[in-house]
Parts: sequence; C-alpha cells; structure tokens
Amino acid sequence: MGKDLRDVVPDTLNDFNLYIGNSRTVAAVSKEVHIPALVRKTVSTDGNGGTYDTPIPGKYEAIEQEIPLKAIHEDMTELMDPIKSVKLTLRGAVQYTDPETGDTDFYGIVYVVRGKCKSTEGGSLKPGETMGTKITLSVNYVLLKVNDKEIREVDLINGVDKVNGKDIMEKVRKLC
Repeated sequence: MGKDLRDVVPDTLNDFNLYIGNSRTVAAVSKEVHIPALVRKTVSTDGNGGTYDTPIPGKYEAIEQEIPLKAIHEDMTELMDPIKSVKLTLRGAVQYTDPETGDTDFYGIVYVVRGKCKSTEGGSLKPGETMGTKITLSVNYVLLKVNDKEIREVDLINGVDKVNGKDIMEKVRKLC
C-alpha cells in the first residue's frame, strides 16, 4: 500500500496505457477512454411520504465499455470475437499535490474490465487523421483499484459486488 491519499489534492491523470489480456502489450487506444457508470437496478417502494427507489445490491443494468482506437491494428482483432471473453487492463498515473509539502507525486489507478464484443465501428479514412475506430464490449466484470486498494469489483457472472474490498453480496449467497 502507498501513501494515505485522503488528504492529497489530485491534479490530473498524467498518463495511461491499455493492455489486452495479461500481456504488457499496449493496445492502440486513442487518447481518451471513458469508464462506464455502474448503475444498480432499483425497485420503487411506496413509503408514507411518497415513492422512492431502492437500489438492489448485486443487480446491475447492462454495462458497456467503449474502446476508442486510433486505427485498426492486427492486435485489436482479438477484441472483436463475440465468442471469446476479453480482459482489458487500463493502468494510469494520477498526479497529485501533497498538502503537507507542496510536492508533486503520483499514485496508480488500475481499471480492469472483462466482456465480449457487442459491436464494432470501423471509423473513417482520412489522410493524416486517426480512424476513430470503436469496439464496444458487453461487460461482465469490472475492477477498480486506486493506490493498490480495491475500490469496486463487480462480477455479474459470479454474483460478486464489492465496495472498498467488502463483498456486499456475501450474506445473500450464504442465505441462498
């Protein structure tokens, strides 16, 4: 574990790389990847004062991960197979200012996603420009780590829903 980051001031994502599978091979990703929202399913409940939505732990709306690419590359073709699940790992360095010293330092973020190809978009062909190719995965697993600490883990296949390392579905699995 690194420094306690509760009091630091994050400045920017200094840089990141995207890896396919367990390799250190850098994917030909564009300069920006959006991390999708994890939206829990809800049930509407009528209370004495009105209706409210109650989130259902472990149950999520469909999760999609869009991977924007600079251009089609041979290594990217393994992302397009709708039969085989693919694992992508994004590793980034967040730059922060230490409030005690004023020094600049860095901490790591790791975002892991696993899923199958849902769609591909070829992009466009224009000399001197990136192609704007996109691959969209239907996601069944997400892991987010900050400074080596597991912040979120969602495994839709195995019914795991962890927040800050605590599996909030453990009791449900024991009861069922």
